[in-house]
Amino acid sequence: MSVDVAALAALPSPPFVQIEGVLNARALDTVLSTSGSLVPMRIVRAGEVARITPQGQDQLRALGVKRIFDLRSNTEKEKAPTPSIDGVEVYSAAIFDWYTPEQMKSIFLSLESDQLKGFMDRYKQMLDNGASGYGAILEHVRDRPQDGFLVHCSAGKDRTGVIVAVLLSLAGVTDEAIVEDYAMTRLGLAPYEALIATRFADKEEWRAHPEGGRRLLSAEPATMTEFLRVLRDQYGGAEGYCAKLGFSAEDIARIKANLVTRDMR
Repeated sequence: MSVDVAALAALPSPPFVQIEGVLNARALDTVLSTSGSLVPMRIVRAGEVARITPQGQDQLRALGVKRIFDLRSNTEKEKAPTPSIDGVEVYSAAIFDWYTPEQMKSIFLSLESDQLKGFMDRYKQMLDNGASGYGAILEHVRDRPQDGFLVHCSAGKDRTGVIVAVLLSLAGVTDEAIVEDYAMTRLGLAPYEALIATRFADKEEWRAHPEGGRRLLSAEPATMTEFLRVLRDQYGGAEGYCAKLGFSAEDIARIKANLVTRDMR
């Protein structure tokens, strides 16, 4: 993995955590604690885990992670599969089952035309397609609060950022803190710029739309600010979204409580 070691060492900890071979990894303990929690549930957000090293696996277990939720499509998983990790269950929670060059071109064009609208259209698609993948994460929080988990997509920004925003909202975290957490991805991806550039250098849709690609990798505070507004206005907030997925009022209350009070049994 091509990594800027100096930039990696400069990442603030917290929230960033070291999991060798995993990019943009950060624990949510600090931001969850802003809601008043003394013992928040252990949740780690990250980019793909395919390149995790043996040392990284040890670091993952040391963080208390018992389960990994992989939000990537089957195509992405085939190209970069997550290895088997002793003591950690990997759960396939795909939000989309596609990522074709044609669809990526459409995303690039939408971001080039109107970046904020392009992101909102994409994030609403994630919410609408997330009944299975996001629902499984919410069920885990409801039923297994003692088991920490890691949730990831490719860069740990969009598919991951949407469900993290929902979870933090349920935990009572302020919009300002949620926006700050989202924008941290700009720091988290910086050590891996060379790796990202190499990965996409041979893809025609990226070469044809460099501005769209640049915008896709951005993590502007305004994007998450607008998403939180959309979540409230169009989905009834995080609680309304959970209800749309079929969670009862009792389920939602339990999820909220478990996010901020870890079961220490």
